[in-house]
Order: sequence, then C-alpha cells, then structure tokens
Amino acid sequence: MRGKPEELLGDCSKILKERGQQYGSADLVFRAIADQWTSHLHKDISSSSAALMMAQMKIARINQGISDQKVGKDTYADAINYLALAWSLLKKS
Repeated sequence: MRGKPEELLGDCSKILKERGQQYGSADLVFRAIADQWTSHLHKDISSSSAALMMAQMKIARINQGISDQKVGKDTYADAINYLALAWSLLKKS
C-alpha cells in the first residue's frame, strides 16, 4: 500500500537536505554534470537541463519497474527532487 503524498514530500525534503550536505551545492554539482555532457554531446547543456535529464532517467526506471512493483519510494523521491532542482537551477539562470 502506498502512503500519503505528504509523507513522500517530507521524505523528499529530508533527502534533499542530506544530499546537499553530502555532495555540496546543487549549482556546482549540476554545472559539473552539464559540462561533462556538453563535452560528450558537443551541444550546450544547462545545469537545469542536466537535473531534468536525471529526473527523466528516474521516470524511465519507474516505467520499467512499475508492473512488477520493484520500484521503491526512493526512486520516486529522487525523481521529485531532480525536478525541484531543475526548477531551482532554471530560476537562477
């Protein structure tokens, strides 16, 4: 049985804070990811787009595992957090 949306969002907030402490500034982390992808793809990738693509990766995992219930709450939380970070990084552009 799934929980309430508020519970998932509370977990998201907690995870976002923990990851911020673990990895540092989202601005710096996603700029580094975007720079790597820009170099590899020979196409300019913004920090916000890098976070959005990470969310899309999580959503693809959700779509692959939904039928056999192998997708955990953490995958949903990661997708939500990547979307929140994409929005935040977009606002800073």
